[in-house]
Amino acid sequence: MVGKHNPRTEGLLNTSKVVGLKDNTLILGFSSDTLKDMMDKGGNLTLTADILEEVFGTPINVNCIVSTHESSAVPEDIEIDNDGMVGTATRDLGGKITKAKEAD
Repeated sequence: MVGKHNPRTEGLLNTSKVVGLKDNTLILGFSSDTLKDMMDKGGNLTLTADILEEVFGTPINVNCIVSTHESSAVPEDIEIDNDGMVGTATRDLGGKITKAKEAD
């Protein structure tokens, strides 16, 4: 859905990994500051959040972090609902959960 509005945003999202969902905020991990900074600019976060709200029917913020970890572990303070958005993203959309330190 994102690609219909902005193929560049879709490309950036394809480089990210779902880190988790906490307090209605989807946390996306990027492998570098450059990719994270690109996602943070140009309305990419707003577009992504708008489409997430359209799909899931509730406002969802998007937070980007740099994450270089490649494990499937979930940070201890983030609970994943298998039937929720992150569960759907990992199960149906090929998303991967990575272990990452939450941004300050």
